[in-house]
Amino acid sequence: MSDTNENTLGGGSGSGSGDDGSSSSSKEEDRALSSTADTATTNGNVEKSFRNKGKGGGECNLSNANTNLVFSIVFSVLFVVASFLAIMSYTRFREMKESATIERYEAQVDLMKLYVDRNTDAAFRSLTDLSVRTTSVVKRLAEEEPEYPPGFVTIPDTAQTLGMARDVSNALVIAYLPRVDSEHRDLWENSYAKNHSSWIAEEQQQQPGGGGGGGPNVVVVPEIEENIWEYEDYEFENEDDSDRKLLRGGSDGVVRKLNAERPGDCAGEERRRRMLSEKVDSPQKDTFFTPVWLMDPVPIVNEADPYVGIINYNLRDRIVFYKALEYIEKTRKPVLLDVCDQASWFLVDGHQEILQTAVVAPVFEDFSETAPIVGYHVAVVPWASFFRNDRDPETSIDMVVDVSNSCGEYFSVELRGNNVTILGDETNEAQQQQEREFKKYVKHLAFAEEYAENEDPPEEICWYTLSFYPLEL
Repeated sequence: MSDTNENTLGGGSGSGSGDDGSSSSSKEEDRALSSTADTATTNGNVEKSFRNKGKGGGECNLSNANTNLVFSIVFSVLFVVASFLAIMSYTRFREMKESATIERYEAQVDLMKLYVDRNTDAAFRSLTDLSVRTTSVVKRLAEEEPEYPPGFVTIPDTAQTLGMARDVSNALVIAYLPRVDSEHRDLWENSYAKNHSSWIAEEQQQQPGGGGGGGPNVVVVPEIEENIWEYEDYEFENEDDSDRKLLRGGSDGVVRKLNAERPGDCAGEERRRRMLSEKVDSPQKDTFFTPVWLMDPVPIVNEADPYVGIINYNLRDRIVFYKALEYIEKTRKPVLLDVCDQASWFLVDGHQEILQTAVVAPVFEDFSETAPIVGYHVAVVPWASFFRNDRDPETSIDMVVDVSNSCGEYFSVELRGNNVTILGDETNEAQQQQEREFKKYVKHLAFAEEYAENEDPPEEICWYTLSFYPLEL
């Protein structure tokens, strides 16, 4: 019994212990299962959370990409707009700057035109004023010396009177030529010229160091040609010498170079040949003559060489001058002649390299509107003198002026500040390129338009145009 009880108690006890082990084991399993479930749940949650996070990150990346694209487009548009505005602003600035520069250049052209007009007026008005004073002398001598025709005059204080006009116009030579009609030729040659040629020595006496080489009190009587004379001609190259013709070329638009062997031959006389070593009496068939009489500078005479070759030279022999006289006869106004070496007309040497022209003004018998012409004043003026100016070299714009005329003559003048230079025929490639570049800014202006009689000039008279363009901008 006791064994049984013990067994029973032991069995019970064992059975109880077994129940406790099963219960413990079951609890362990439950805990394991619970842990596994928790782990699975946790893993599921993590996976779910990871999936959810992955899904949310893709949406964020897409949103960022769209934002960057928008920013790029906006920036590109803004950059294009800014670039366009910058270009427009620069273009506008450049246009404004160029416009201001062009306005400044055009103002410089207008200023130079004022200088040119001033210098031109000085040349013309000095000569017309001189003609007025000579007319007064003509009127007075008509009463004092009635035996001589009007125009046969010797201006008192010749060097002083002509010299003042010469200084104002910056002329190389100023001269007076009476108009001697054919019926009065003998009276001029045999009486007036002989009896009044002493004016040369008298004027020389008044010059510093005067006296004709024989001391201040020695008056040298000048020797002059007794007759009105001119140079002997070869035949005209066109074999038509029936009349004095003006044979201008001008087709190539280039001014003719001066011929040292035939000084004074202008473009209109290039096909006329003179024998300068041969002097002949002017032909009797001419209706009038224009002998050189008074001039400044005064011809030099001395005891060793009293001969004055220029006196009584019939300047009408020069075709350009002859045609100018025809024009003056119609208009009764002064006129500008060709581009030439007119100083050599008066046997004044040393100016062959100076580009020149001549202004001719009539002298009248009196001051009435219909008074006949009795003589002429001639002023030989360098072309550079017309462009004299007071421009500041530091602030002025350098320019070139192309001077052309209706007679086919052409030359250029360079203006750098107040420096004036007549350009040569040859220019280098750089200069030509520069000229081509800036000639688009050219401004054409008429020269001496105040003294142009009409808009359709006759063939024998040259009208000039000034074409300004900058050398730099």
